[in-house]
Parts: sequence; structure tokens; C-alpha cells
Amino acid sequence: LSVKRRSKYLITAETYDKVLKVLANEKKYDPSFNFWAKGRFTVVTFGGQRTIYSKKEKLPFVIYENLLQTIDKCHNAVGHLGRNIVGLKVSDVDRTNPSSTILPCKIVDKYSKNAEFMHIIATQNGIIKEHFDSTAFLDLTNANFASLRSINTDELPTITFIQASQIYTNFK
Repeated sequence: LSVKRRSKYLITAETYDKVLKVLANEKKYDPSFNFWAKGRFTVVTFGGQRTIYSKKEKLPFVIYENLLQTIDKCHNAVGHLGRNIVGLKVSDVDRTNPSSTILPCKIVDKYSKNAEFMHIIATQNGIIKEHFDSTAFLDLTNANFASLRSINTDELPTITFIQASQIYTNFK
């Protein structure tokens, strides 16, 4: 979401909890917050789980801290999994390896650190211990890495990027 519109669609976990308490009449905060919460939100219950919905758009709000998981869940629900195959140029990360080879990787998780998204990646040989921001990646979405796309990362060991690049390029 654009920074300009983010505050209209995202709320923090703290605000989410406060709104739930106001709507359930469990706790009162300052009058302007109570008025804002009651005017903008409603609570919908699904299977015992209370969720805050926008009264106007009739859509659930996303908790800022859960944004990446929400995006990932939506991408998985529609089968939009192609963008998680990326490449890292070996010589850009491992200065001791002069190979111009691109190491194909699969993004297995992502998180926010200092307002920057960091990615945890895996190769066919293991999960890379170092984490990378998106500027380090080359787009390999059009390449056919079916075996990498289907790999079960739960069974992979953790290895360093240098180990992964040495295995992939046969460089010792």
C-alpha cells in the first residue's frame, strides 16, 4: 500500500485491541477515540473469532504487524506463487567466488526490519542463514525452476550463502 493511503487500511495491533474493547463495552478510552471507534468500525464474529470490519466498506481491517502474513495468505489463496523464485549473483554476495553464476533461490519467509523488508531464502541444498533485502534479487519468475518451486523447505538444513554458492558452482 502507498504510504499516503496506508493509514486508511491498516491499524496497529494496539489500536485493533483498543477498538475491540470499546465496541464490546469492555473499556472506555478518551471520548474522541470512543466516538471514532464506534463510528468507523463494527465487530463481526466468525466461529468465535471477533474481527473488526469497516462500517463503510464492509471489509476487515488488516493489522499492520500482520501485513506480510496477510499478503502471503492472499497470494497462496489465489495460487499466485510465481514471484517467490529469485536469483542472487554469486560474485555480488561472495567476493571470494569470481563466478558470474546466478544462484536460484526460493523466498520462504519475509519480515520487516527497520522499515525494510528482509527475505529468508532457500536453495535446493538448504535455507540460507543470511537474510537479504529485495534489492539484492534478480527476477527469475519466467525461468522454469519447477524442482525449486516444489521443494519442501521444512526438511532443509541451514547453510551459509557461501556454502550454497560453492555447492551450486562447484567452487571450493
